[in-house]
Order: sequence, then C-alpha cells, then structure tokens
Amino acid sequence: MNKNFYLAKFGLCACVSACALLLNSCYPNGADNIEELDVVATVPKKDYNFKQNKTYTLPTRIPIVKDSKPSEADTLPAAVSQPILAEIRSQLSAYGYTEVVPGGAGVPDVAITTYALQTTYVGAYYPYWWDYWGYWPWGSWGYPWGPGWYPSGIYYYSYDTGSLLINISTPDGRAGEINTIWLGAVKGVLNGTTSNVQRATAGIDQAFQQSPYLKTN
Repeated sequence: MNKNFYLAKFGLCACVSACALLLNSCYPNGADNIEELDVVATVPKKDYNFKQNKTYTLPTRIPIVKDSKPSEADTLPAAVSQPILAEIRSQLSAYGYTEVVPGGAGVPDVAITTYALQTTYVGAYYPYWWDYWGYWPWGSWGYPWGPGWYPSGIYYYSYDTGSLLINISTPDGRAGEINTIWLGAVKGVLNGTTSNVQRATAGIDQAFQQSPYLKTN
C-alpha cells in the first residue's frame, strides 16, 4: 500500500500523524504474503520547490528511536543499516543529488536523517536524536548547525515496531531549528533479518518512486 500526503502549516507533527494513520492501515481482504502488508507513506511539504536543492548529507548510522533518551549503542547494526543507507544514496544520486561529507568542500542544501522506530504505542518524540552523536559538524548553514540544532517542541507518533522513517530537512529561518520538507515511512520492516532488510530497501525504492518531485531537474 502506497500513499502520498501533503505537509502544510501544521509541520512535522501533522506529517508524522498522517504517516501513523497509514502505517496502522489494514487489508480487509487479506494478503498472499507478508510483503503485501508493507505500507509506504510519503509526505511532502505543500508548495515547496524541491528543485532548488542539489546537495545533501547523510549520517553513517541509523539511530533506534525508543521511549527513553538514546545512548550511543542505540543504533542499527552495520549489516542492517549500511544496505539501507546505500539504497538512500542510490535513490538520491538517481534524482540528481550530490553528497557532501563532513570535512569536505561545500555545505549541504538538505540533511537526510533516518530512524528505526522501536515503539508500538502513541507517545512523545523528543528531538534529541537529531544531533545526539554530533552528526552535523558544519558551523554555518543559514544558522548554526551543530549541537542543539534540532526541531523544537515534542511530536507525537504511533508506529509499529521496526518501522523505518526517513526525513529530509532544511533550516526554516529561525536559529536552532529545522524545517521538514519531506517524510517517508515504511511500516514494520526492520527486525534484523536479511528478508526484512530487503523489504526495507524495496520500501525506500517505492518511497522515491512515488515522490518524483524530489528530482533536481
């Protein structure tokens, strides 16, 4: 099941809520195999000009979002995270984006952040996963992009355990905050098995297929 929503003035909270509704959808007529139960939801920011962005940065790890403050150990193992990150890079490259790595030349137009969600109930998401491990070393990106640079407030979500969340963001013009311009979610595909990693990468492929507006030209 694949769906698109629009993210308007309600911000990330509305975006997450829309994805949450989809990720808890059901199939009244049943499904022939587990892959048919996978749900891919994408939410772009309404009326946003995606073609203005040409470069991106992507962390090397995928944090696991739990119901408590994260520790450095709360990341997916490399055997799971690296195929997922490689698929995201492949899709972005196909859409015309160039990666900017920490310490390299230039400053990225957008940040891509990816999370594995370990929760099964509606709860509060405190945004300390954004910079907990110091992912963003650039000292200036419109506003300082370093420790303490994350979305303000508390956001509410309801996802199945193992869901994958991909966020694309830019500065929103206020010091110390970010602006979500696109959110993709794949329902319950991360439980550590090879099969589930393949389902996760297939879900990422689908998320980009149903978001052609992300192309740079």
